[in-house]
Amino acid sequence: MITFDASLILSIPCSSRNCCDSITWYYDNLGFYSVRSGYHLGMSLLLNPSSSGLGSMESWWKFLWRIKIPSKIKLLLWRASHDWIPTFVNLAGRGLVMDRLCPICNSWTESSLHALWSCPKLRKARDMCPLLDGLKVKHGMSFFDFMFACKNQLRRGTGTFMCGFFWRIWFSRNGVVHQSNPFDVDDIFPRDLVSC
Repeated sequence: MITFDASLILSIPCSSRNCCDSITWYYDNLGFYSVRSGYHLGMSLLLNPSSSGLGSMESWWKFLWRIKIPSKIKLLLWRASHDWIPTFVNLAGRGLVMDRLCPICNSWTESSLHALWSCPKLRKARDMCPLLDGLKVKHGMSFFDFMFACKNQLRRGTGTFMCGFFWRIWFSRNGVVHQSNPFDVDDIFPRDLVSC
């Protein structure tokens, strides 16, 4: 096999112009690599555009950025989708020596998805609103996968509610972690705010 490859390579004709070899980047008009051109190539590979011209990921991010909610909530969801929020699992993955158990339930590791949705202590909050029925977490699912499923499952107009719900959960979780506040589901999702 190697001999065959070598013979093919050696059969490539040399240039008649006596010029030096140079490294060129195929994905740039001038042949130069830049972070921007590398990013665009990477995104085009990730997105794998559909026939409509929009990949499913691109469609999701456009959906998120268009929702009429404060930017701080959009930023939280963007960071959580990339596992960039400081959950105990994410912090441990960055080299901090710490316990990975959820500070709320103390029985599961605190990933982004666990902290914002699947913690058993959040069940009462999840059960308070019928809009959230049917949102299931599959084994190995990331928070981004879950958010993408939310977009596909929730009816129009409920995306704002869901994003606010995640913000309230994170706010309450940080109160427990940083201020030693007691955890109360009613603080996350007060009954007077239920607009389902």
